Amino acid sequence: MKAIEYDKKSYIAYYELGALMELQGRIDTAIIMLTSSNKLKPEFYDAAELLGICYASERKFDDAERVYESALKYHPNSYELNYNLALVYLERGYIDEAEEYLVKAVKLSNEPYGACYSLGNIYCKRGKYQNAIENYKIARLDKQLSATSFYKMGIIYCKLREYESAEICVKYSILLDTKFLALAKTELSFDKIIEKILDFDTVLAKLKITRSSEEIAETTFNVIKEQDFLNLEKIDIIFR
Repeated sequence: MKAIEYDKKSYIAYYELGALMELQGRIDTAIIMLTSSNKLKPEFYDAAELLGICYASERKFDDAERVYESALKYHPNSYELNYNLALVYLERGYIDEAEEYLVKAVKLSNEPYGACYSLGNIYCKRGKYQNAIENYKIARLDKQLSATSFYKMGIIYCKLREYESAEICVKYSILLDTKFLALAKTELSFDKIIEKILDFDTVLAKLKITRSSEEIAETTFNVIKEQDFLNLEKIDIIFR
């Protein structure tokens, strides 16, 4: 009786072993364990999601696509599955398919930051700049995507010749992550806002801002606000 009961639940045992192997970086073994779990119970969400992640990490995108598509038959309203499948399509160069699943993913989550960021990138490449901006506005709310989202909005605003908005977005990205200063110097070297960005560089140097967004002190923001290096009211207007 115990053997039969164990057999019924062995998909969980395979999943737990697979998850452990994945944590240890033993991806090949993790795939074997997770595949066994997935075969025993195809509708088991955790094993399917992690199996797809493992395949994608090994750049086995055909296998990852197959796993995610199968899992979505059981869990069509999963943000993660729709989003992860979209990322696989992006890796394979299937942009239309990626857009379709990213749009689905956005509708399925209150915090679709990753999906919005990827959609923003697609729209930007297609020249749909307003669509891109709308998605970057959402993506910027994620701490890890905030700086790059601001920067990409700044680039778009430059292309649209909305230089005041461009300046604010680029400056804000630099505040959040100073690596974007070097990018701005390269990518905006012939643009109208570069002189103001370089002036901003001088200000940051005086304030000795060389840290990440999590480490920037509130007093630094106050100094910048008081000296009007960033028009925070204009930022509010941009994101209404």
